Amino acid sequence: MENSRLILIIFVCTKILIYLIERFLGHINRKYYLNQDNQEKALKTLSIPRSELDKSLSYAKDKYIFSYYSNIVGLTLLLAFIILGGLGYCESLVESWFDSLLFQGLGFFAIIGILSFIIELPFSYYETFVVEQKHGFNTQTPKGFWIDTIKGLVVSTILMGLILVVVLSIMDRAGTYWWIWGFIAVTMISLITTWLYPVLLAPIFNKFTPLDDGSLKTSILELASKINFPTDGIFVMDASKRSTHGNAYFTGIFKKKRIVLFDTILKDLTDDQIVAVLGHELGHFKLHHVRKNLIKSFIISFITFYLISLTVNFRDFYLAFGFSGTSSYATLTVFGLWFSMVNFLLVPVANWFSRRDEFKADSFACECGPDFSSNLSQALLKLTTTNKSVPIVHPWYSFVYFSHPQLIERLSKIKEHSSK
Repeated sequence: MENSRLILIIFVCTKILIYLIERFLGHINRKYYLNQDNQEKALKTLSIPRSELDKSLSYAKDKYIFSYYSNIVGLTLLLAFIILGGLGYCESLVESWFDSLLFQGLGFFAIIGILSFIIELPFSYYETFVVEQKHGFNTQTPKGFWIDTIKGLVVSTILMGLILVVVLSIMDRAGTYWWIWGFIAVTMISLITTWLYPVLLAPIFNKFTPLDDGSLKTSILELASKINFPTDGIFVMDASKRSTHGNAYFTGIFKKKRIVLFDTILKDLTDDQIVAVLGHELGHFKLHHVRKNLIKSFIISFITFYLISLTVNFRDFYLAFGFSGTSSYATLTVFGLWFSMVNFLLVPVANWFSRRDEFKADSFACECGPDFSSNLSQALLKLTTTNKSVPIVHPWYSFVYFSHPQLIERLSKIKEHSSK
């Protein structure tokens, strides 16, 4: 019992420490972009109007306040739930409802999922209809919000339910090396889901319309052909029914790769700028970033399953969180709680590799044609302005949280590349 109490204290203190570090990083970043000298430097470097920067700063202020309160409420409720024995209470409920270990596990995660959904829903609603709407981004109606919420709940329940059925069954029945079979099963489900996503899952939430014939489509197809990108089509997504934020991407694996353009980006950028942005996105394909990241995810998944297998018999870890003993769903829960904190240390490393790949993709795009450098720079600047992203970021904050390089850094690298 003494060991269990110590483990819980360590967990709570570590969780609070990480929260304080995150708050510190948010604070110094806010102080950094509010600094007048940094603002003047950004205005001069990017040649953007003061009014546009002020809009970005106002948006950043509201997001900061929202993040501050939502995070502290989320942390308080989580720690209170754990300390007061909420996990153990949920365990006792499902044990009284079901005799089957599988159904106990499914019931347990259903309860946790419902509680999480109830807590997160008001924050999601507030962010959409107060923060985003205040700054002109939200175009979604309350009806659309609730329809999306229900769709997301149904799809996530089906997918997570499938994964849990497979993993819990394997953990309870496959013996010592269950973790190998669990890894194989989850990997297969992940690959199938990724393959089906463009044609089955994504259309549940958005309408995808083939891009009309014209100069833009011709230019995109020429670029795809030039770099041997096997596209399954170019589609326009009705992103504007929810938000004015713009983006472009490609999705799918094997021969089911689709190029997707937000309809908002068609309004914000010129055809040449859109092609330059796609040159960057397709650069990730040509430079094998997508394949490498997929392999990395498989390796991380393999290691994760192995680590989970090592914690199966750590009884004190489960007692610390209110469980009566070891079980497959207790193992996944406790490991997930600890791994969420370990992940705080891993994210900066992953983001460093991501930023490196982004620079490489920018360089690739610049080599796709004589005007790609200038068009890509103009597109990045315009998207930053349209999305009201603050182009002033503290280096520490960027190092920890940013998967993409800061705008000024990207534009500087693109300029260096074009001057060679």
